[in-house]
Amino acid sequence: MGESMKNNIKDILQLSVEELKSKVGKTKYEIFLNIFKMLLLFFSLWILFVHFLGFNVLKNSYPYVLWLLSGFVPCIYVLDVLIGSFKYKYDKPFEVINLSSFILFSILTFIEIIIFRICGYEIDFYYFGIIVYMILSFVFLQLCSILIINIGKISEKLNQFLYLFLIPVICFSGLFFSKADLHNKILKMFLKINPIYYLIHGFRKSLIYKKGLFTQPVLFANFIIVNIVIILICFILNKLNKRK
Repeated sequence: MGESMKNNIKDILQLSVEELKSKVGKTKYEIFLNIFKMLLLFFSLWILFVHFLGFNVLKNSYPYVLWLLSGFVPCIYVLDVLIGSFKYKYDKPFEVINLSSFILFSILTFIEIIIFRICGYEIDFYYFGIIVYMILSFVFLQLCSILIINIGKISEKLNQFLYLFLIPVICFSGLFFSKADLHNKILKMFLKINPIYYLIHGFRKSLIYKKGLFTQPVLFANFIIVNIVIILICFILNKLNKRK
């Protein structure tokens, strides 16, 4: 039993490394190209929202470029896991998708912290919150992966339909704007119940707003409720898939 578990862990780690290489690139040219694409996407968003849509240059006394970066990194992780789950192939363990994505997420978060430090912002005890939100992100996205994969086993068309909602959910996750920028009560309510907003806002609380983990209990409660609902749906879908 112990040897079998060791072999499984070894296989998952090896597959995760291969998955990570396919995402980052196996050659210097591929690595450079992927980094260039990510930088191009980031600065395109920054130029769009600051220079064309007139968003404030400063957010909470921080440059908008850093404010955007603090949400961009967790958002990339969310997209990587969710898109990977929708494209899941049933002949490989879904854990690999999340583990390789989490490794990449950890690397990008470390780089993000270094950028903040280079820009003159001190590392303090609020940064501990980043670790907590990283763990919460991993758990939430693991549940989402299981949910998406189970739905895909029942109906691929339903999975494709759900995929269409991915962009709106990301757009209203607080990546580009804060809750204070919204004046519509319905949009504000949607933002509050969006678990991705909770995670992105959590990163900003640690990096920029300098607030503790439980300063917004309503958002935390909403996040926990969404996770419980996902677990219940996964349990039901798993039962249905076993009966097929």
